[in-house]
Amino acid sequence: MSLLGYATVHGTAATLRAISRASYSPTTGLTTDTPTNTSVSGVLVEYEAHEVNDQIQAGDRRFLLPATQVSTAPVADDHLLVGSQTFRIVRVTTQQAPTRNVIYDLQLRGGP
Repeated sequence: MSLLGYATVHGTAATLRAISRASYSPTTGLTTDTPTNTSVSGVLVEYEAHEVNDQIQAGDRRFLLPATQVSTAPVADDHLLVGSQTFRIVRVTTQQAPTRNVIYDLQLRGGP
């Protein structure tokens, strides 16, 4: 079974929370964050000890998200909710086939 098939059938259920910061009030000088939630399923894994470096911290996780599950690519500072844990997306790497995005590899930070 391919990673895409596995993620869809046996993957970890999660909620991708895209944060839009488009609303600015000149009266208050504040921006309003507007979250948009999308139910997704992907593969949640921990980084190996040898992968920890300047960009990947101990405790960071990866979430492999099939691109077919979202209409817009996730970006850094969006959130991923897995059960009672909330992770901040630190970095998004896109794995591509010749004509389309296939997998978004999300580096996550946070949680308990």
